[in-house]
Amino acid sequence: MANNAAYDIKFVSKSRETLERRVRIMKYQDPEYFIYRVFSVEDEPIKDDGNGLFSIGIYGEVAWSILQWFEGDEDLTNTSETGAHYVTLPILAKRLGFGVQAFCEDCGNEFQECRQCDHNGIITRDECAECREIWEDENGNELDEPEQEGGLDDYGDFNDPGIIYG
Repeated sequence: MANNAAYDIKFVSKSRETLERRVRIMKYQDPEYFIYRVFSVEDEPIKDDGNGLFSIGIYGEVAWSILQWFEGDEDLTNTSETGAHYVTLPILAKRLGFGVQAFCEDCGNEFQECRQCDHNGIITRDECAECREIWEDENGNELDEPEQEGGLDDYGDFNDPGIIYG
């Protein structure tokens, strides 16, 4: 059984329809493509960010890490029940015209990662850092809320559609 890691993604495109399709791909509802090992998908409403860009936030759980979404090639032999085939986000970004920034963390396995690619499929951020949750103070007393040690300093330009799109 794979570990579940929490992910938070922002997609940015010039096309509302592209973002609607991205949601279908993440939910295994697209007839052509799917993204590997997505356990759950919650999507926010599409926003018109002005300047001709639309964005959507998607979050949920993934098996292990989001790394597999950014590495490798298209796999025409790895198909779903509907006949869709596996493809990575950089390939889709270039093909469909969207930028993406994804953040993932699994404090149980002590890591956080942030990966980003622009609408040309070029990876512009690829970071991973160790982190862990501390549930006891130095005297061994249980804390009401965990404290985080390590991890990424920030998510980067998570709310800037122009930078994410590229």
